[in-house]
Amino acid sequence: SYSDGSVEKETISETKFEKYIYEVTFENRTSTAIYPLKAEYRIFYEQEVNDSGTGKVIAQQMNKAGELKIDRVDPTERFSVETEPVVLQEYEFNSSDFYFDDGDPSSTGGDLKGFWLRLSITTKSGMTAVRDVYYPDSIRGKYVW
Repeated sequence: SYSDGSVEKETISETKFEKYIYEVTFENRTSTAIYPLKAEYRIFYEQEVNDSGTGKVIAQQMNKAGELKIDRVDPTERFSVETEPVVLQEYEFNSSDFYFDDGDPSSTGGDLKGFWLRLSITTKSGMTAVRDVYYPDSIRGKYVW
């Protein structure tokens, strides 16, 4: 058995790990600074696992929440920030020399589903304005915050 950080190999299986990060670009197209800006996100993904009790593959719906650190966006400023990584696993049973009494495990994988960014700012009058951004747009309405 060995591991190089992204792949773990054993005699009967191999597990690969893939790290995904979203890069978000902010651009202020106005002549006024935007602050205080709160930028929260959810990354939605699916991770398959073997259920040893039933011998079936179960797709687990998961999400990772985080916040982007942005204090202020000055007039005409443009910059990018990155989310925390999501690590997806791919498992492959690769030996004909071994078997499991309750059935061989199936290959499993993971899949990114989308990214939801929620921006909010409190105006001088005390009201809060919120804008939601989805990537891809097709995830709108499929997930809850």
